[in-house]
Amino acid sequence: MYNQLFFLLTILWVLQGCAQNGSDSQGESRPYVVDIKECLEKEHTVLLSELVDTIEYLELKTPKDLIITNIRDVKPVEDFLLVKARLILYKFTSDGQYITTIGNWGQGPGEYDGAIDFDVDYEKREILISDCNNLYHYDYDGKYLYMNKGTNFCYFTFQDSLIWA
Repeated sequence: MYNQLFFLLTILWVLQGCAQNGSDSQGESRPYVVDIKECLEKEHTVLLSELVDTIEYLELKTPKDLIITNIRDVKPVEDFLLVKARLILYKFTSDGQYITTIGNWGQGPGEYDGAIDFDVDYEKREILISDCNNLYHYDYDGKYLYMNKGTNFCYFTFQDSLIWA
């Protein structure tokens, strides 16, 4: 996730440097025009220190029988973190202590067939998990609440009480 975010920020920064001025001769604002060919011809070195002022590393502390690899997403929520790794969603304290696994991976009631994406409904205090077929709702403690069946989308964002897929 952080590598993808860093890459996206780097590309946006490079493209911004190639953009034409954002206002015309009368001072009217207009959209930026990016000459992709010009940007690709110029070599740019971007230092991480130009993008951020600090970097913090957090060690995730898990029980000995739980090995977490391939972390794909981390989302801070109130006083805890949600970490998606290898199609499973985990809950950690803000200082990295393992709390629980959100839901279960499987075929039974309330179980998802791999957490492809997740988001949080902050108003209802629910965690939403998509497995490309259904949308599962859990409370902040990881207890299964209900499922929206047949949603048929993998990636989504929950914002303003709406699901954007």
